[in-house]
Amino acid sequence: MIYKYLTAVACTFALSIALAFAQNSSSPSDSSLTVKSIDLEGISGIQAGDVFRIAYEQSDDCSVEWEVNSDLQDYVEIYAKGGILYFEFNRKGLPYELQKKYRQKDNKLVLNAIVSVPSLRSISVTDNVVLTSYEGSSVRADSLTVTVSGNADYRDLAVNASYVTVDASNKADVSIPVSADEVVLISSNTANLSASVNCKALTVTGRNSSMLKAAGKAEKTTVNGQGREIDLLSLTVPEMEVILSNGCRAYVNAGTLLSLDLKGGSLASFSGDPAIEIVSIQNSSVQPCTGEKKK
Repeated sequence: MIYKYLTAVACTFALSIALAFAQNSSSPSDSSLTVKSIDLEGISGIQAGDVFRIAYEQSDDCSVEWEVNSDLQDYVEIYAKGGILYFEFNRKGLPYELQKKYRQKDNKLVLNAIVSVPSLRSISVTDNVVLTSYEGSSVRADSLTVTVSGNADYRDLAVNASYVTVDASNKADVSIPVSADEVVLISSNTANLSASVNCKALTVTGRNSSMLKAAGKAEKTTVNGQGREIDLLSLTVPEMEVILSNGCRAYVNAGTLLSLDLKGGSLASFSGDPAIEIVSIQNSSVQPCTGEKKK
């Protein structure tokens, strides 16, 4: 599969798995690429760091195929252990000559992979990893935990499951469509988490200086805001419980019932005409949404 894929783009030496790959996967001027693949069994998770560009394909087969700079192949380890597929790059083990070579702008690291498995239960990416979908595939699972940290980027890989947890931290950037019975979204540090959801129960937690945004539909939503901003104006939900502290700003589209528990200089701004239940408001404010967010 990957041989045909790479042949089609050989003139540019870039995978078209996603637009991001084309920006980061151009071939070094004086180094060829090596393509490898292995068959797998029983894989239920992905764990990756460094600068891997990984595309997920939902498939009855179980395999991973990747390309790497030929002179770096001995420093790349892709292996399965305990049901987890690990992606590792021994950057510290590189000889000085290779370290110097790949500091030059004309010599780009190429660490691209396609993971083909029936389903996943966990995804954990960090550093500068980019994870995306291969040709529109989605993850189908009973339960899935997605953890994105460092400067990692999760780009529009859709999830269909019964229970989904998405945890974005550090400087992670996450854009994720989710269809599930129950969805938990967590953002912290300076992460940016944007989700399109279709679920029964949604729990949203925003901490520190992170930005969290959710759109779509939920039957019931609980908001725990302890950070910068939570934007749920494009989320349709009949019942919503909002708990804010530490100066958090939450913008919500309330349906029939809005419960508020605010403290610590927080702001709850709502659209709609809900019945409002005040649990507690301490040194905080509530206001109808005028279409302009408070700066």
